Amino acid sequence: MESEKTLLPSSLQRLEIFFDIDGCLIDETYKFTLPVSNVAGRFGCLSHPSRIHLNSNRSLKGILPIWEMTKPNGLIIYENGLGVFDPRNAAHTSTGKAAFNRSTLIKTLMATGDNVKFINTGDLIKNPSLHRGVNGCKVFYCEESREFTATVYPRIIRDELPTPDLEFVLQTYQLLADNYSKEYDVRKSDSFYNILITPRAALKSNPMSEIAGENRIASFGDDEADIQMFKKSTPGLIGCPANAKPEVISYVRSHLGFIAQSSYTRGVIQFLDYLDKKNGP
Repeated sequence: MESEKTLLPSSLQRLEIFFDIDGCLIDETYKFTLPVSNVAGRFGCLSHPSRIHLNSNRSLKGILPIWEMTKPNGLIIYENGLGVFDPRNAAHTSTGKAAFNRSTLIKTLMATGDNVKFINTGDLIKNPSLHRGVNGCKVFYCEESREFTATVYPRIIRDELPTPDLEFVLQTYQLLADNYSKEYDVRKSDSFYNILITPRAALKSNPMSEIAGENRIASFGDDEADIQMFKKSTPGLIGCPANAKPEVISYVRSHLGFIAQSSYTRGVIQFLDYLDKKNGP
């Protein structure tokens, strides 16, 4: 981890808090596990001068509804650190990375499937009946709003509904890994049965130091990718929910961080309570 900032006493430094979204703020069905009003209220009631940032591999369009509901006072870091957005003045900052080539992706996927559709994949998770199809068809659903990365949801239509099939997901993962792994990190999600394709240099942690400046950094995440956030954080100011991956829990424990007793949204609130007790007014 980076050494704690020394230019200002910690009591005078603002705390920059970075939260992952999926698996932390919301569960695998894209739902909060507490009333969202409770979350917004807690975000607005911190005992120490702080900013709360949302840091996710989601697209900006995929994060904005969550920001609208919870109203944190910080920035939105999207697509694994490739873009930063200030929702209060609509200001964008990006790395200048080239847009992901969709034409090549479509050509690659059509080698083993029947159709490729770019949609709001949140609908696919929350309400698959919106995407009824012909039984037996193999369809790749891709997130329409991504700029620099890609997510692919391989589905087989069964009972007219897009249905995850483990063999088809694995087949698609291997296909994409064979075609993209030289320049991209290709990862498979066992929670959402999808594949994420991200430029190798893209890390959620990349913008954090510049955003924080001389202030201290806290971070909370559940997945291996979030360990990079922890490495940029002030010692002891890292945490994870009870549902975090075992390697994440192990990292947080070994670095004297906070492991929440609860999963998902409740774990986020418990981390804020931990920070309040640790830092005080």
